[in-house]
Amino acid sequence: MNRQEAYNLLELQQGASDEQIKNAYKQMAKKYHPDINKEEGAETKFKDINQAYSILTGKEQQKANEFGGNNPFDMFSDMMGININFDFGGAWESVNGRKRVPKHGSNININLMLTAEEMFLDVEKEIKFSAHKHCKKCDGTGSLDKKLDNQEKCNYCKGTGMVTHVMRTGFGQHITQNSCKHCGGFGTLLKNKCNSCQNGLVPENETLKLKISKGDYFKKNNQFVNGFGHAGEFGGKRGRLEINLIVDKQSLNNFDFNRIEIKDK
Repeated sequence: MNRQEAYNLLELQQGASDEQIKNAYKQMAKKYHPDINKEEGAETKFKDINQAYSILTGKEQQKANEFGGNNPFDMFSDMMGININFDFGGAWESVNGRKRVPKHGSNININLMLTAEEMFLDVEKEIKFSAHKHCKKCDGTGSLDKKLDNQEKCNYCKGTGMVTHVMRTGFGQHITQNSCKHCGGFGTLLKNKCNSCQNGLVPENETLKLKISKGDYFKKNNQFVNGFGHAGEFGGKRGRLEINLIVDKQSLNNFDFNRIEIKDK
């Protein structure tokens, strides 16, 4: 993008003052911010607006070149009164990184096969599945201290949880931000991290016996069992097990429904 294209994008005349450029950028950035504008192409427009602003403001462009540990999109944060990091992949994160707090685990979805005959009987089924469970060594906290407040600032990302990269191309600068690989995007490191797990979680095989009452397939073919889903990071509670009852088609084709006795209430 050249300077004339940048002026056109911000709907400005060539030679516009710094104040006019700043005001135009502020209005257009607010209009096309992806958190505000959900229309298709808004995110691309927002990126172009940021590039145009950088081209027309030498000080901000120099800031993007040198960084000095700062976020190159602070100019937008300062003017808009919000605290964000820009990610060309479409993600938005707080510049202070994520917090290590117990998180509720996700659910596990399983299909349970029944025969046609079992639809009309009380049966007990054994279910085997894999789930993330809390590490016994650190009680699921991810820390051998078994607490989450013993942390230190990540020097690689300077506590932001994000790492910024600038690549010069024939079309200008390409700025990207990604979660810091050293701290996982948290901005801090656990001083006594448990090396036996990942954020307090380890994969384990689980076996569960489930009772299916006759007629359940017709009444509630979705069964829910609380506390048997994935455990949450840093000691968070387990999600639930979602069981979908399905019938084997072959047994259904061979089943004699005339054998079923239907009683009036």
